[in-house]
Amino acid sequence: MIQKRTWENVIWSDETKIEIFGKNSTCRVWRRKNAELHPKNTIPTVKHGGGNIMLWGCFSAKGPGRLIRVKERMNGAMYREILSKNLLPSARALKMKRGWVFQHDNDPKHTARATKEWLRKKHFKVLEWPSQSPDLNPIENLWRELKIHVAQRQPQNITALEIICMEEWAKLPATVCKNLVVTYRKHLTSVIANKGAEGPGVELDFKQQEDKLQPLMRRLCSMEDSSFPSLPYPQEAYTSTPKRKAKAEAKKHTRWKLWFL
Repeated sequence: MIQKRTWENVIWSDETKIEIFGKNSTCRVWRRKNAELHPKNTIPTVKHGGGNIMLWGCFSAKGPGRLIRVKERMNGAMYREILSKNLLPSARALKMKRGWVFQHDNDPKHTARATKEWLRKKHFKVLEWPSQSPDLNPIENLWRELKIHVAQRQPQNITALEIICMEEWAKLPATVCKNLVVTYRKHLTSVIANKGAEGPGVELDFKQQEDKLQPLMRRLCSMEDSSFPSLPYPQEAYTSTPKRKAKAEAKKHTRWKLWFL
């Protein structure tokens, strides 16, 4: 549990895949009517993106932390090695305050018994992350910024892609990172108010999410704060148990990623 109850004291982390010719940004052109398929108005594509690299990175409200390339298929041992070499140096470089909290999602590599034991022995505080919930990690927005900047430089091979990724990651402004963290509580309360969606135009079954996100808000946000908006569910919703669903119906409930821009 976060003692100071502030998002600025969290280091957010995740992995992402970046392709050489990936669909990382949208290009717009001026064209005549019915000329959308003209060669000059289209962009060539390459099957499977022409190659890709896997990255692990972290950031906080003070700026981006380390970014490293994962060259092999990641397993629990490799993940722990990445943390041992990059997590604490990132915290020191970002000048995190004492008692900072580490965030990662519920990927099997992250929640493995050996990984949990390693984090416990290193005395790292880990932010509890709801299972099967909307992906509310603000680093997803930072990944999108990185991919747009990388696509603009048009890398031609894997080596160039890695170099450009490292350069563009280092250029990400600290103000962007701070803004993502400062507005995080607003986004989280918005998701709760909209039953799991950022806006009314997106539908998401939230029956199994409300019991997870609302207690998370209670732990991480001071409920005595008058600026905290009232939650749209009664008190008993915090301890309610979701109803069991038929297998056919359960297949409809997929994991949604919400991009807060």
